[in-house]
Amino acid sequence: MPENVNYEPSIFLSVFLGKDVGEFEALRQRWPEDPAIQSVLHFVSDLKEMEALGRSEFTVLFLSTHDFYDYAKLYRLCLQQYQSFSIVLLGGLNVENIPQEMWSEISLGIPLKWLTSETLRLFLRAAQQERDGADRQHRIQRVRALLAQSSGDHLWEWDCETHQVKMYSGCERLLGYLPGDTGVMSFQEWLRLSHPEERTELQRLISRMLERGEQSFFHELRFLSKDGKRLWVQLRGLCVYGPARRPLRVIGTMSAIKRRMKTDQHVSLRAQHDLLTCLLHREAFMESLRRECQQGIQPENGCTLFLFDVDRFSKVNDTWGISTGDRLLRTLAQRLLKCTPRSLFLGRLGSDEFAVVFRGTGSVGESCLAAQDCLGHLNDPVDLGGFEYHPSISCGISYLHEQCSTADELLAAAHLALRQVKDESPGTYRVFDAEAQQRFRSRLQLEQDLWGASDRGELVLMYQPLVSLDKGDLKGFEVLLRWHHPERGMISPVEFIPLAEATGAIVKIGWWVLEQSCKQIAEWNRMRSREDILSLHVNFSSKQFATPALVERLSDLIRETGIDASWLKIEITESILMEDTKVAIDLLHQFRGLGVEICMDDFGTGYSSLSYLHQFPIDAIKIDRSFVRNMEEREGGRSIIHMILSLASHLKLGVIAEGIETARQHRLLWEDGCRMGQGYYFSRPLYEEDATSLVLSQRKNTAFSEQKSSLHRHLSDEIVALEIAS
Repeated sequence: MPENVNYEPSIFLSVFLGKDVGEFEALRQRWPEDPAIQSVLHFVSDLKEMEALGRSEFTVLFLSTHDFYDYAKLYRLCLQQYQSFSIVLLGGLNVENIPQEMWSEISLGIPLKWLTSETLRLFLRAAQQERDGADRQHRIQRVRALLAQSSGDHLWEWDCETHQVKMYSGCERLLGYLPGDTGVMSFQEWLRLSHPEERTELQRLISRMLERGEQSFFHELRFLSKDGKRLWVQLRGLCVYGPARRPLRVIGTMSAIKRRMKTDQHVSLRAQHDLLTCLLHREAFMESLRRECQQGIQPENGCTLFLFDVDRFSKVNDTWGISTGDRLLRTLAQRLLKCTPRSLFLGRLGSDEFAVVFRGTGSVGESCLAAQDCLGHLNDPVDLGGFEYHPSISCGISYLHEQCSTADELLAAAHLALRQVKDESPGTYRVFDAEAQQRFRSRLQLEQDLWGASDRGELVLMYQPLVSLDKGDLKGFEVLLRWHHPERGMISPVEFIPLAEATGAIVKIGWWVLEQSCKQIAEWNRMRSREDILSLHVNFSSKQFATPALVERLSDLIRETGIDASWLKIEITESILMEDTKVAIDLLHQFRGLGVEICMDDFGTGYSSLSYLHQFPIDAIKIDRSFVRNMEEREGGRSIIHMILSLASHLKLGVIAEGIETARQHRLLWEDGCRMGQGYYFSRPLYEEDATSLVLSQRKNTAFSEQKSSLHRHLSDEIVALEIAS
């Protein structure tokens, strides 16, 4: 915006809102010989510059049509903030490219004026003359001429000093009167020409404008014609103020809304469509889908639902900002419209989720071909303003049939297919099938059951001993979680832990495990001497690790249960550490500040353990069971163990070997320098009662190997089979 422009208060300032200076200059150069146009038309590129206008009022707002969709939100903000301009004009070079429905979404009901070049010129010349005019009578005459020449609406005028209203011939004809019939009337007589149900609101709008010193008002209402018929009109008034903001005259226009239905349709359109993409929003889409499903499930009139989702869309918003994400969504919506010309309707169901409905189920092969075609277009690179982004779009497909006969069931089926394809092969498609539906319902029920499992006492803790490899002394336990479902029996953690992770239930469950573990280790260590204190290893999930106020809550738990923080060992996987290295290192230092030790679980299975290990403040590593198994089965397997032990020794880290199942593995690990381990060779996971018996027996210095056979006899066949399976 030019710095030398003086935006003094004036009702005839014209503003070009856009970001393309070239388009602005082109608009000015259409009348290069006219100085009036050059002086009243000013360039504003963002809301901040618009706010710099202060309290200045403007009559014309030109909206740039270059990259209209990117500027849609800014247009809307300006229209909300500056509602006092008397006429809104849509200018620019490519007005025909803006969909009418899009404009209806943006304009908040403010009428749109389409100008010819000559009318625009007359308007701006009159505006400049009015701005420079000093004589009040000349000013009023120019306002009339301005409105008459530019808008084509019918004029009326109210003298605020005499309280008389004059309706010019156009208004009289509009209401069915002959020119001169109405003459000059009082303001109250003029009000009585409006419909009785509209008068109070009309009077309130005009009174508020005058009381607040506002420039104009706009309203859609009904007037009564001479023969008593109701006529919908758009009524606009522009107030001319004198010294001390004293209202002198209100000069206004009245124009018929020839088809009120059209306005109602615009309101309906705005209520049913998503502003960003112009597609149906979720509620409108589901209502259309319900109507379609009611037609029946015959092949010729059944329907097929395609559900599209942008993979890793949150990364776009987080990395490049929400406006860039919006641009991506608009582009994808436009591509979807182009590649689905035979669709019944399309919708945006969520932030990055789109749906398309086709009539006639056709064959699975036809649907697959259609999905491939759509994904081929959607997955093409997108220009996001300076860089090329390669999106990945996944698709789930469902059909209307006997087992899937309602809109909600159809959408749930498509969601299931979509979830499967995103888990297994993102960027492709998957067709729903009945078996998948049963698995989905079973999984959904399991999800619901899992949320309340800890409250109902269905979760069970088991404890696998950690043993010194030289003497067989008990050094502690790793806490393992089991779920005893009232109907399905014992459920393997292989099945329910991923489910808990996916649903977020792992956070609630994880804190329950931690609380029970702290109470249990406090009880066991009261049974033992200070020289034989046990430790308890508790696994942390990535979602637990991201819990707000994690360290403070853990500190409170340690204090409440009265344990020594060093008794607690937190086990985390490498993947947790690599999600956000800086945050992870900070949290680990805070854990160690409490006295809690950190152990890296499943060491060696990640892609960066060796290169990043020295960066993390950890105390011990656990050798993954796969390496322990391979030291017997594969040539060179023992060399990997050697390397891990050497690295741990160099970094002064403790080492625990997992999955020791044979005497030979035990002996080889001991010979290689590993001093602690766990596995079925020593003991399977124990229930609390059996683990307590082991704690008491070790207190009496009984060798671990002498106790393990009797303890195993207490384990049920169900638990043994469960552990082997997992």
